[in-house]
Order: sequence, then structure tokens, then C-alpha cells
Amino acid sequence: MTGHKLTENEFRVMKVCLNYGNRQSQLEDNMSNGGVEEAMQELGWNAQQVGGLFASLEKKGYAYPD
Repeated sequence: MTGHKLTENEFRVMKVCLNYGNRQSQLEDNMSNGGVEEAMQELGWNAQQVGGLFASLEKKGYAYPD
């Protein structure tokens, strides 16, 4: 664990990236495949704004570019 706290928007995007609908579906799905498009839709942000959020998640150790 990195010890960094997630902002509300970072948490929302992490749920999107992890395909989190509910706990049971998450346990059945070990694939993380959310990305910029899904985050833009979730937050109503543009690509640059979402890119900044992903950069923050990467800096905190929660996301890694593919």
C-alpha cells in the first residue's frame, strides 16, 4: 500500500477501471480494463483532465500505463 489517499474522483475512476459493479462481480473478474474513455464518461471530463487524474493515480502507485 502506498499510504496515499484517493480523492473522490480517483476512487470513482478506480471503480470504473476495476469493473466494480458489486463485490461479487469483482471477485469473479480479475481483469482491469477501464481506460480514458470510460473515465471521461464517468466524470464528464475531457481527455486532458482525465490524463491528469491518471497521472496522479500513477504517481500514487495505483495505476500503471499499458
